[in-house]
Amino acid sequence: MAARDAMALAHGAVVPGLTRRVAESARRGARAAPRGGRAVIPARAAWPRARKVRAASTSLRPGTTRPARHVPTAIVPTDESGPTADADEAGSDQDTIPAAEWENVSASFDDAERIKDKIAAIAANINIKSSLGADEMELIRQKASMYPTLDDIVLDFSDGMENGAATKLLLIGAYFQSSPAEVAVRLAEVTAVGAGIYATWTWEEKTGVPEERRTRAERLREGIASLGPVFVKMAQTLSTRPDIIGAEAADALKPLQDQMTAFPSNDAYEQIRRCLDRDGPVCPGDPTWTGSSDAEPIYAELSAVPVAAASIGQVYKGKLHTGERVAVKVQRPGVLRRIALDLHISRMALIWLEESGLNGSEGLANIVDRVGQGIFQELDYTREADNADAFRRALRFLDFVVVPRHHASLTGRTVLTQEWIDGEPMKNLGDDDQLKMVQMGVECSSAQLFRTGLVHADPHEGNLLYTDAGKLALLDFGLVCRVNNAQQEAMAGCILNILNRDWMDLIDNLRIIEMLPETPQTWVDANGVPAAYSGEEGLGGQWAVSDDATFRKAFVDCMDGEDPSSKKLTNFTELVVDLTKLSTRWRFNLPPYMVFIIRSLTTLDFCAVRTGANMYELAAPTALFRAMAPKTERGRAQLRKMLLAKDGDVNWQKLIALTESAGAGAGGAEEGA
Repeated sequence: MAARDAMALAHGAVVPGLTRRVAESARRGARAAPRGGRAVIPARAAWPRARKVRAASTSLRPGTTRPARHVPTAIVPTDESGPTADADEAGSDQDTIPAAEWENVSASFDDAERIKDKIAAIAANINIKSSLGADEMELIRQKASMYPTLDDIVLDFSDGMENGAATKLLLIGAYFQSSPAEVAVRLAEVTAVGAGIYATWTWEEKTGVPEERRTRAERLREGIASLGPVFVKMAQTLSTRPDIIGAEAADALKPLQDQMTAFPSNDAYEQIRRCLDRDGPVCPGDPTWTGSSDAEPIYAELSAVPVAAASIGQVYKGKLHTGERVAVKVQRPGVLRRIALDLHISRMALIWLEESGLNGSEGLANIVDRVGQGIFQELDYTREADNADAFRRALRFLDFVVVPRHHASLTGRTVLTQEWIDGEPMKNLGDDDQLKMVQMGVECSSAQLFRTGLVHADPHEGNLLYTDAGKLALLDFGLVCRVNNAQQEAMAGCILNILNRDWMDLIDNLRIIEMLPETPQTWVDANGVPAAYSGEEGLGGQWAVSDDATFRKAFVDCMDGEDPSSKKLTNFTELVVDLTKLSTRWRFNLPPYMVFIIRSLTTLDFCAVRTGANMYELAAPTALFRAMAPKTERGRAQLRKMLLAKDGDVNWQKLIALTESAGAGAGGAEEGA
């Protein structure tokens, strides 16, 4: 099921009949450009990089090899390597598949073909009508027609659309109904990648490839990374949902990062001039400038090639005429249209997965809505600049945090000019500096979660630098989320609950942050018998209400383990593992805002584990600070419960214990600061 779900989520759907017509068109030559887009260039799409397969024959028989497939792709060509890509590395003795194994391998490819045909049939019945009535659909179409361009829909952040990602995606769906060929071409490309992932995944499963020799996790990461930012962020989000895609797929997706080949600097220069509405060279020697040689350049210097590139934009190092060094981020041309299209087909795929009942999950479209809400904001660099300013103000009480300032006159929707910060990513540091960086990172993250409520939602290692002055620099504020006072206090309470092993209060706090339903629910099979929920039982199984006492006992037993005295909780991943075990029988929720928080904590937790730091102890001082200064009535009640004995006197022993546990983290942080 994990492989099937991973594939379904990776490729969406194919419009019936169009895949074949697109392939025929690809053989005839380039297709016309879609409305408002770039020319669509056919290219080969990679089939699975099977280490034991060599393309040498067009026939399929035991002891032979499988031919490479040719599938059209749109706008951005995919990796053109076929099944032979890694064959040479494996050695000549692995060039062919033994006859005894061919039946399983052939079945994997046949399964991939069948799944593509199945998706084609599904796509015939999938559109944005699946969640709307005819009258509502007509209103959506009318509203979409009022926007001059797709850009206007995506970049509408007015009051009615500020948090209306679902509405915006419906408008985008209505927009693309007038471009069915463009949708079909993109779906064909995504399906080709998904089919390759599926074939590799099932092949290694059926042939019993040992775990240490499996390549399917790498293939899954590479395939999704090749599809661009929407699928990368969707996969990062789904890596926190093993209940949907399975534990192995979830683990494989956790280290996934957004990387992409840089686009030509000449295109970037044109983008800068257009966005900033300047009539002159971008920098001295600008090859794209054909006007007067006396015109003043926008920048005194700008690197000829980008110093970093991702799927949404790339960064150049430059210098202003004042001598100040700057980082100039330029958005990739055409990326807005691609992101809108990919979100549209992703939402269709998840709605189908939910309505099909394949794994019993609910609210899957909310995942796309939340990712869309974040990624839409990333497409407007003026909002990113505003977010950075808000973070700098909110975290001014942390003197070790550095947030770059931007230059408003050199910043627009697709260009962002910020001060250049010298520093090193964690992977380049020695052990001592890594520990210092982790301590500062956890304290900074704790302050966001428990004090300011403004959370950097994408703190991967590329967005964190250890500066030459020994401070922590935060970069890239395109993706942020906000949490309210009740959620802040509950999350702070979770840290203290874990340190004190107070599992009853932890349950209450998890309910406040909406990870647990108010009334416990357990999974039962079609006969109403409690069963382990693995995603396979979606057809017939369901969640059934259970009593609170039974759930609390199961929760305590899981958190304590077989030997409570020997179980030490030192990192966030351990908590996730325990909660995942519980989720096989008891219902857990993942509210949209928690998706980004879990991603944030998981990144920091990975760094903390690498340095041997205890994440809970590092977070305890800030958590205790918030617990001691509550802003909600429940927070004040919890404080009284925590500090007052039954006779009304202060429980000094408990206060001292809490202070000591928090002091351990604070002491370590101070030593490392």
